[in-house]
Order: sequence, then structure tokens, then C-alpha cells
Amino acid sequence: MIVPNDNLRHKVVRGLNTDEVAEPNVFAAIAPIAAFGRGGEWLDALREYLWENRRYAEEYIKNEIKVYPPFPPGQHICSGLTAGL
Repeated sequence: MIVPNDNLRHKVVRGLNTDEVAEPNVFAAIAPIAAFGRGGEWLDALREYLWENRRYAEEYIKNEIKVYPPFPPGQHICSGLTAGL
């Protein structure tokens, strides 16, 4: 990573090392290969999974909590609402 500004470089290096982002783990080599080789298939599965979670949350909120519509216009992700349901 090239950061010409000394102060900013120090902050970047510190941040990378603090979060241990600079140290690759076992997935560092295989993750990009999988993403580029099978990313489309995975993305399609993820989209279907997220859509089903949203549908489930919407039905649950509508039927059990009695709030409809459960999501404000423009809100596409209901993260956390389906945890534990």
C-alpha cells in the first residue's frame, strides 16, 4: 500500500496492524480464487437467501407483531430482524 503522506501512512499502518488485517489467514489465498471462479453462483445463492429472510421477516412482523408495512420505503435490508426467529 502506498500512502505518500507520513501522518496518514502512520494511521493506515496502525489501523491495519490493530485489526490484524495486514496478516493474511488461511483463506487469503483461496477466497479470491473462489470469488472469481464461482462468485456468480454464490452471489445468486446469497441473493435468494437474503430475499427469503426478508420475506420471512416481513410475514412474521405482519402476522405476529401486526405492523405493516414492516419496512420503510427504500429500506432493503432487515439485518438482525430474523436472528433467533
